[in-house]
Order: sequence, then C-alpha cells, then structure tokens
Amino acid sequence: MHERAAQWKRAGRNVSLREKFNAMAGGIIISMFLLGGFSILLVIRSTTSMSDILADNQDVYHLQQMFFEEKKAFRTFMRSRDDETQKLYAQAAQEVERCIEALPFRYEEMGERRYEITWTILNSYGNYCRQRDRVLAMAAEGDDYIKALYQVYSMQEYLEQYCGELTARVLQNGAAVYTQEIRSFLRTPYWLALVIFLEIVLLLCQLSFLEKIFGCLGQMASASQSIQKNIFTEPDLRWDSNDEMGELVCAFNRMKHAVGENLAMQKQLHQEAIERMDLEKRFAAAQFQVLKNQLNPHFLFNALNTVARMAKIEDAPVSEQMTVAVSNLLRYNLRTNDPLVPLSQELKVVRDYLYIQKMRFGERIAYELDCPIDVSVSVPVFLLQPLVENAIKHGLSMEENGGAIWICARGGKEHLKIAVGDSGCGMSAEQLFKVRNAIAKGDRSGGIGLCSLGRRIKGYYEYSSVRAYSRAGRGTVIIVRLGMQKQELQKQEGERGCIIS
Repeated sequence: MHERAAQWKRAGRNVSLREKFNAMAGGIIISMFLLGGFSILLVIRSTTSMSDILADNQDVYHLQQMFFEEKKAFRTFMRSRDDETQKLYAQAAQEVERCIEALPFRYEEMGERRYEITWTILNSYGNYCRQRDRVLAMAAEGDDYIKALYQVYSMQEYLEQYCGELTARVLQNGAAVYTQEIRSFLRTPYWLALVIFLEIVLLLCQLSFLEKIFGCLGQMASASQSIQKNIFTEPDLRWDSNDEMGELVCAFNRMKHAVGENLAMQKQLHQEAIERMDLEKRFAAAQFQVLKNQLNPHFLFNALNTVARMAKIEDAPVSEQMTVAVSNLLRYNLRTNDPLVPLSQELKVVRDYLYIQKMRFGERIAYELDCPIDVSVSVPVFLLQPLVENAIKHGLSMEENGGAIWICARGGKEHLKIAVGDSGCGMSAEQLFKVRNAIAKGDRSGGIGLCSLGRRIKGYYEYSSVRAYSRAGRGTVIIVRLGMQKQELQKQEGERGCIIS
C-alpha cells in the first residue's frame, strides 16, 4: 500500500504544472456545464409548461369573452338595425369564428371530458350559426320570426354555458399540470446540491494548489527584495515537483548565486558608467556655453535697424513689440544658466525670434507652431532657436519668395519628438549625406548648431537622436527625438535597488 502511494507521488511530481491546472480546471468546467445545463433544461421545461398552460387558458378565456361580445352585439343589432351595429356584430362574429377554429381538438392531448365539451361547442356553434343567419334573413315581424329569434337567444345561452365549462376544465387541467411540475421542481435542489458539492471539492483542491504556488512565489519575492538589498545569505527556495514551477525555482536559485558572485564587478562597472556620464555632462555644458556666446551680431544689427525704421514709420505699437521681442531674446540668452528648461520657454523664445524675422522679411516668411502636448516637459535650453535660425539662413533666405517654417511636437516625458521644417531650397543628396555623417560623428563641418545639439542631448538623455531629411527644391526637416533623462533613469534604478543593466 505504501509502495503504491509512493509510486503515485513520484508520478505526480513528473506531471507538468499546465497538466495539473488543466485537469482541475477541466473538472470545474465540466461540473459548471452540468450545473448550467441542468438549470437551463429545468428552466426550459418549466417555462414551456407554464407557457402552454397560460396560452391554453388565454385561448379558452378569449373564446368565452368574445362569444359574450357576439351575443351582446347580436342583440343590439336586433334592436337597432343600422350600419354601426351591423359592423360591430360582424366583427364580433368573425372573432368568435377565429377563436373556435383555434381550439385544440386532439383526444390524446385533451382528455375525455374536455374533448366532449369541445366537440359539443364545435357542433353546437355550427347549428347556432345556421339558425342565426336564418333569423337575420327573415323579416322582423310575425310569430315565426320571434320564435326563431328566441331560439337563437336560447342557443347563445347554451353555448355560453359550455364555454364557461370549457374554461373551468382547462383551468382544472392546468392546475394539475402545475402541481406536477412543482413536485418535480422540489426534487431539483438535491441534484443541484450534489453538483455544487462536487464543484466545491474541485475548487478547494485547486485553491490548495494555488496557495502552495503563491506561497512559493511569496518566498521568491522576499528573496528578490533581499537581493535588491545585496543580501545573499538566505537559504535556497525549494519545490518538490519537477514541473515548470520547479524549473523556475532552480533558475532563480542559480541566478541568485550568479548575482552574488558578480556583485563586485557590477559595482565597478556602475561606478565607471557614472564617471563617464559626468564627463559627458561637463563636455555638453562646455559646448552649450560656447553656443550661448555665439549670438549672431549680424542678426542683432538687422533687428535693431528694423526697429529704428519701424519707429519712424509708426507711432509705437509694432516697434514696441519688436523691442520687447529683442529684449526677451537677449535676456534668455544671457541669463539662462539651466541646462534644461520647460518646452514652453523654448516655444516663447522661438515665437519672439520668428516675429522679429517676420518683421524683417515681411511676407517672405510664414510660420506655424503645432504643439498639442504638455509643454511643461523639460528640454535642453536653446533647442529650437538654432534650428529655426538654420532654416531661415540656409533655407528660406536662398529663395526669392521666401517660404514657410513649421514646428511640431508630439509625445511626452518618456518619448518626445520635435520636428522643425522649412519649405526653402533644401539640400542635394550629396549635401544631405555630408550633414548626416557630420551629425553622426559630431564633426563641426556639419554645422555647429546641429552637431552641438546632438552632443548635448546625448549627455542628458539615455536615448536621443538628431535626424535630417531634405530634398533639393523641396525644403528640409530636422527631427529631434528625446527619451527619458539619464538622471530620471538613475533615480528610478536607485529606488528599485537595481544594479544589473
């Protein structure tokens, strides 16, 4: 006996987790189908029986009511023969004939007494109809007419009595059937209780098995928290079966030992990565400082010249707005020391810059800003103005009729995409290749604005890129993609205690 139990235990260890779950879930599903099927059959049977009883009752009751209406309409018509009473009588007679034809007339389904009553009504109604039609055809005078009329009245009372007996018989039969269905229904809870009991047993077995799995998962979670705290002294996890859970436990134990052995190396690599990132930030800050000091004197001269000319032509509004725009640009350039600013500030500076250029070039320049996102997201300072300046200098200024500039922004904090495009002269395939190569290598020959921007964003973001797209005569688009900031990633990794990349 013990040997057989041991064999069963060994066989159970080799059964996969999926097969165990499928077996228990299959048992529960089968029991649920049995319970549901039994309930559905019970409901269908009860509903069908009750529906038949109600329909039968409704038919005979409707016959009784309509015959009463015909009798009433007939007598009214006999007293006052006009079109209205004749119409009401014809409608009532037609409805009674329809009810008579709808009566069931099968002996095996009705029983002897109901069959006799129905047969009597059918035959009597035929005689009644002939007598009624004969009276309607007679002249309304003489003893023969009165005698025939009262004979019709007598036949109506006779038929009405039998309709009442038929209604009583149908109600009596329906009550008997209803009593029988109730008795069957009262035995149903015992069968339902048996099925529910089997389902509960299977469910308890599955819950017990799930509790064992969740207990092991809880131990695994606790061990994971210890690993996050660099504690590797806790004992290994155990699982008695060779199923998927056992393989997972073994893999987890091996991973814990591997992490413990490689901890020193990972710490060293992490420290080196932090030092490298710090150097990149310092280099990007230096490049940024160079970019800040390169405000175009020619642009300032033209802008101030335009302000002076507008001041002579107008009394003040346009000149004042241009002066404010120039002062905003100077203030932003000279006083902004933070490497990252909200996107809203960058958009405001670009609007001021484009306004000044609009005043300078007039109708030759049009621009559009499409940024339906959260503008509080942080971006590198001086991200947009150098790109817009390049678009005007190398794109629109080369065109006699000028062109348009558009700035689009999509995404959010974890993935931001900004595009600056122009409809200027564009670049040939050879020029575009050189620019892309310079951006990829950080070569200044590709333009200090683009190359500096590429180096700066790589210093602050884990994933970032600058891409140039252009066609000769069609314009140029610069797309900047910014992932999550390295500082945010380090903060998240520190909160999780994660030391493995």
